[in-house]
Amino acid sequence: MPTKLIFREIDFNNLELVRQIILRRLKEETHWSQFDHSWDDRDANYVDFEHPNLRRRFVVLANEVMWQLIVQGVITVGSDSANPNLPHFRITDYGHEVLKEERFMPHDPTGYLKELKVIKGPIPTKVTVTYVEEALRCFTSGCHVASVLLLGVAAESVFIELCSLIQSSLSNDNAKKKLDGQLPVKTKHRWIVQRYQNLPTEVKR
Repeated sequence: MPTKLIFREIDFNNLELVRQIILRRLKEETHWSQFDHSWDDRDANYVDFEHPNLRRRFVVLANEVMWQLIVQGVITVGSDSANPNLPHFRITDYGHEVLKEERFMPHDPTGYLKELKVIKGPIPTKVTVTYVEEALRCFTSGCHVASVLLLGVAAESVFIELCSLIQSSLSNDNAKKKLDGQLPVKTKHRWIVQRYQNLPTEVKR
């Protein structure tokens, strides 16, 4: 059994910590189908409290997370035909797919960023991570178009960093000019793709 998370005084507004606990419980407790207004001893496998008075605040944040998951389509109102309304809920088909993911789950921004930051190498850069953080905020708020746009900016920042690394490794001045910072991203991308396609097959492997 994984170590329980502790909800402390400093976590009074820590929605991301509560989200991690909620998602873990949804994964592990398949029979959970009702908003929990107490998070009492029955839920002790998932969270401990620095002091008992924090339980009430945790429940407030937990219900906020549950509503966000409804908006995101991970869970939906009603557990079955006999219990079609709140406080009952069930995991949607989409939600089951989400919960099966082990890495890079945007519904868990903290876990997503942790995975991103452990990627080895000089990229992603700090700028990239900042854009991804903002994209995740948009995603969890239901602003999907804004989230996609921000991810596009993050991807562009990764590509620009990649171009810089490739340029620094080149010895031919004419080749270096192909990756000049003033050139459009599309032009540089086309040049890199062409160079890659011209490589011998064994090198690509």
